[in-house]
Amino acid sequence: MFSETLGRLLKSPIKAWFLYAFPWWALIPLGAFLLFDAHYSREISDTKRLQDEVVDQENSLLEVASNQVIRSTLIIRNIAQSIMTNNDVSREEQQKLLSQTFLSVSSAYPQYMQIRIILPGGNEWVRVDNNARANNAGIIRHNHEMQNKAKRYYVMKGMALGKDEVFITPFDLNMENNQIEIPYRPTLRSVTQVRDVSGEVIGLFVLNLDGSYLFNRDQRSENSMVINSDGYWLLSSDIEQDWGFMFNRLNDRFSLAYPDVWEQMRQSHSSTGQILNDQGLWTYKRLVVGKLDELVKESTVIYTVSVVTHLAELRKELIWRYSLIALVILIAVTFLAFALAKATTDLDKKSKELNASNKELERVIEQLQLSKEELIRTEKLSSLGLLVAGIAHELNTPIGSAMLTFRSMRERLAEMLHLFNSGAMKRSDLDRFLHQQNEGLDLANEGLNRAGLLIQQFKQVASDRANATCHRFDLAEEVEKISALMKNQIHHSPHQLILNIPPNIKMVSYPGPLGQVIQNLIQNSLVHAFDDGMSGVIEVTATPPVNGFVDLLVTDNGGGIPTEHLKTIFDPFFTTKRNQGGTGLGLHIVHNIVHGVLGGTIRVEKGVNGVGTRLVLHLPLYNEGGAVAL
Repeated sequence: MFSETLGRLLKSPIKAWFLYAFPWWALIPLGAFLLFDAHYSREISDTKRLQDEVVDQENSLLEVASNQVIRSTLIIRNIAQSIMTNNDVSREEQQKLLSQTFLSVSSAYPQYMQIRIILPGGNEWVRVDNNARANNAGIIRHNHEMQNKAKRYYVMKGMALGKDEVFITPFDLNMENNQIEIPYRPTLRSVTQVRDVSGEVIGLFVLNLDGSYLFNRDQRSENSMVINSDGYWLLSSDIEQDWGFMFNRLNDRFSLAYPDVWEQMRQSHSSTGQILNDQGLWTYKRLVVGKLDELVKESTVIYTVSVVTHLAELRKELIWRYSLIALVILIAVTFLAFALAKATTDLDKKSKELNASNKELERVIEQLQLSKEELIRTEKLSSLGLLVAGIAHELNTPIGSAMLTFRSMRERLAEMLHLFNSGAMKRSDLDRFLHQQNEGLDLANEGLNRAGLLIQQFKQVASDRANATCHRFDLAEEVEKISALMKNQIHHSPHQLILNIPPNIKMVSYPGPLGQVIQNLIQNSLVHAFDDGMSGVIEVTATPPVNGFVDLLVTDNGGGIPTEHLKTIFDPFFTTKRNQGGTGLGLHIVHNIVHGVLGGTIRVEKGVNGVGTRLVLHLPLYNEGGAVAL
């Protein structure tokens, strides 16, 4: 019903045009949207991956620097503690020795801007400064340059520490003489106590990290930000917003400018994440300095944040781009649909004509198939007929010999009866008669045994071909049977058949179809390989089995097969002697039997030294599962 309705619609160009165009009018906008969505999603995915790598790299710099400060603090503190508790060294010598030690550390690690010992009262006792930005070497400060830091929060926190505990300050700006140092020097301080052997606090060891290189805009991505735990910018895209808490600028905070993003960052259980909103793509990573170190008493939190704001513009651009592409394609498809609709109506007329031609062609093909099947049956009967003719000729000799012997014996018996009845029989006559009869019986017996053997071989071959049963047999014996049945045909030709099959090649296969293949190949060589007047050789050989397969070769030294015919000799009805009665089905039947029944392959190649033709059968030794279809 539907096909009839569709056929009627396609007869009208306008209706056909609508049917062709309408699906595309729906699919093209949908496809454009899906392509836009895929493109935009890919851009988002790539941006997320890139921003995640950037933030992770920048956060790693902070993490590595802070962890290094903690480890350095404990190592240098232990050295300082061993010097300060050495009673064999005077106080003045201790101060000098510590200064030289700190100077060596400062030279090796110029990012450590200050290395100090602060006494319990808050006075600096040993101090080495290093301004890495000015490429200055370490400077040992003298007593008159020392300051009292008793009111600084990190000194008060340090004095409250337990044994071996470390206090890490948040990043802030370094101050000298209660003034913020210009240019700004972002500083992270690590504080731990120095104790004597009795456990009494004899000072604080303070290590200042110059974080200028960590907050260098030239070495960070354009949209990179660093935010402390209170929501203040330590680094932003606008330098005027940095370090607001140091200048009492309470409104210069990330947490106030982007409260939703800040809240999601703080509430997230994960230390890393990404947030996509109307403002752009936010990528953040939370670093808790000293979190994994049991000796760090208080941890400080730092957020590394990056934002990409061009995604909204990208989305608009992609929408316009794919909308334009969809519009152009829609216009093109509309015109193509009209052209296709017109062509369809024209094709509809021709299809009716083709339908009639196809029906006639199907009838001709069916007739050809029937003819092919009949020719195949005829070819099989012809093959069997050649066997019958051969066996009849072979039987004629032994049976004729036996009959002649019996006739001679009958005549000798009549002579002896005559002598016996006449009373003239002598003992010598009887002895000669018995000797002749014995020889005759031997001759007759030999001829009849030969005939019986031929009949048995013929019955076996005929039974195998009729029943196509699978059983175990010896390859050499099976080929010998076929050779015996074709002996007469070979004998009356000027050609020679040579068998060279190694003994004891046992096969489990179908001897009947195999025999038919060998007979057809020998017959094909006799008919096609040699020109008139030639005396040729046909050789059937086999190679030793390898990996469960044996190669059976039928080779002649005839004229060979032209190169242009090598690819078509197994095609049905291909023959070069059709005018001499050839059907072109012999090798086609062989090909079908080898592939379909014997489970092997067959190929044709040049003979020995390029002379003649060789057909190679590659057969499995065990083919119990082969499908028989003769």
